[in-house]
Amino acid sequence: MNWINVTTWETHVSVTSSVSSITVEGIDLQGNLVDSAGLTINFTGPLPSPAPTNELVFNEIHYHPLEPNAEFIEIHNRSANTSYDLDGFRIEGVDMDFGPQSLIGPGEYAVLAENVAQFANVYTNVEVVMGSYAGNLDDQGEMLRLLSPSVSNTWRLLDQVRYDNNAPWPVMAAGTGPSLQLQDGAQDNRRAGNWAAVTNTLPRYTPGASNSVPFQMPVMPALWINEIMPQNTSTIADN
Repeated sequence: MNWINVTTWETHVSVTSSVSSITVEGIDLQGNLVDSAGLTINFTGPLPSPAPTNELVFNEIHYHPLEPNAEFIEIHNRSANTSYDLDGFRIEGVDMDFGPQSLIGPGEYAVLAENVAQFANVYTNVEVVMGSYAGNLDDQGEMLRLLSPSVSNTWRLLDQVRYDNNAPWPVMAAGTGPSLQLQDGAQDNRRAGNWAAVTNTLPRYTPGASNSVPFQMPVMPALWINEIMPQNTSTIADN
């Protein structure tokens, strides 16, 4: 909820159909119900489908900060006009389950913190934090997957990144201060070359805001070399 002035406020809620009913209740300082009103929301536009795989992306990963318990993950909604409720979504790798009304609007950033209290101490802008996760990011690198619920108790993969603390990944993100920041959200974020760690005067981390390392990456071609075995000692030997 956002208070515009003493008597005016606004809030965002998610709806799942073209006609939705909600109830707004006023509570006093003692927790007593003062008044309530029912509202009917009529949505005349097309209902958005579940988030496509190219709109919700891992945008920043601070896996080895200088301060203890200060790591975070950031997700960016690349859509220009669609909000998504991440209720029931999951980040595999850090044991993160999103709760009700986890809304991320068009162009917004959702920050998931290891420890909300420590995040507030280190980064101050705790209002950007959507939630905290039970696990932690591996300093040696690991796979992160953003999953949404699908039919028959299955999961749909929306985005995945396998970061590392060794080259070709930016090694400055491994405990020297900077986070991993995505350079071009329109391109594949599984590419190590699409991530940077800031080492100059630019912000070393940008939770809840656009990254400080924007760069238009070249489009990855549809065909590339996928595997090379320079020396084979277990089957038909080379040389």
